[in-house]
Amino acid sequence: MKPRFRAVTIFIGSLWLILQLAGCGLFKEDTRPTSVSVEMPARLARPPKAWIDINSGEKRLTVHRPGMAPVVFDRVAFGAAGVREKRRQGDHVTPSGKYKVGWISRESKFNIFIGLNYPSEQDAARGYKSGVITEAAYSRIRNSHGVGSTPPQTTPLGGYIGIHGIGKGDPEIHRIANWTEGCIALDNQQIRKLVELVFSGMDVVIR
Repeated sequence: MKPRFRAVTIFIGSLWLILQLAGCGLFKEDTRPTSVSVEMPARLARPPKAWIDINSGEKRLTVHRPGMAPVVFDRVAFGAAGVREKRRQGDHVTPSGKYKVGWISRESKFNIFIGLNYPSEQDAARGYKSGVITEAAYSRIRNSHGVGSTPPQTTPLGGYIGIHGIGKGDPEIHRIANWTEGCIALDNQQIRKLVELVFSGMDVVIR
């Protein structure tokens, strides 16, 4: 490899890593539920009692399905500021609470993106009470949940929270650090396996 070409390659790789460490929020355009094609086909629907448990203390994601052995994914990464009640956009917090799978995109820079219906009604109520969002935004979020659709993703509470892979990122960085802006990250092999087990409307608990 010529020295000049090698230097350019190293520079591009380093720049990509810096952007990757900034978190999933940098690539919101890749995670938006813009078309029906991002939804899981109806034929892949699973029993309604199937659910996903995400344990931040153990850095583990487990898929529970009635009558079947749990499917476990270890070495899960979270937001750089940890897992707790998410207060606002840009806080780098992964929200704790109960959510549902809202959409699925296979065209993400992170390989696959499984979007969640954050903010929940509880998130919205807390945000409205603290003055982070307006009454109008609070009503839009509540109304969306009332009809079973994805709530607004661009309020001051933030949005585009989901489960995704690392794309072309460094697996070692993923293994040792919580690096996202608030999403839950698996490696690419894990996310490809997980996406075959989930469906729109599936319950997700983050704790």
